[in-house]
Amino acid sequence: MTEASNNTSLVGQCREVIDRLAELSRSHGGWWLSLDMSMRQVKAVFVLTIHGPLSVGALGRRLDLAEPTASLLVEELVTKGLAARETDPLDRRRTLVRLTSEGTTLVDRLQQTRDENLIRWLGQLGEGDLEALLRGLEAILRAAQGCTETAGPLMANL
Repeated sequence: MTEASNNTSLVGQCREVIDRLAELSRSHGGWWLSLDMSMRQVKAVFVLTIHGPLSVGALGRRLDLAEPTASLLVEELVTKGLAARETDPLDRRRTLVRLTSEGTTLVDRLQQTRDENLIRWLGQLGEGDLEALLRGLEAILRAAQGCTETAGPLMANL
């Protein structure tokens, strides 16, 4: 087997393990599956978490949405109590969108569920496995950083 085909095989095996981990994650703490939210709404909530209050247009650009579509999305989040509109203190003509305490609580709960699963699983590994996993994760991080530097505007929006 050549090195290239061996790498392809190993990448496929890694993908299978990642898929199985995702499935296990969904089955442990799957309360979020009952959320009455579209994927677009979930993405918007996380963008607002990461980037703080944004104008409707800026939120739309981060999600690759036209401003009218972004405005409708914001209205959906406001109706659900997850976001609120507020006047931009630096420019009263502009409206900013921010998460409400309910929106922040939702994100915190989602992240807590993810973290609890990960900590529980990592706690079952021995020192050697943890060291090997850490080396592998650091290698993935280096590869991802190299890819994002050359990926252009698509990755810049994340």
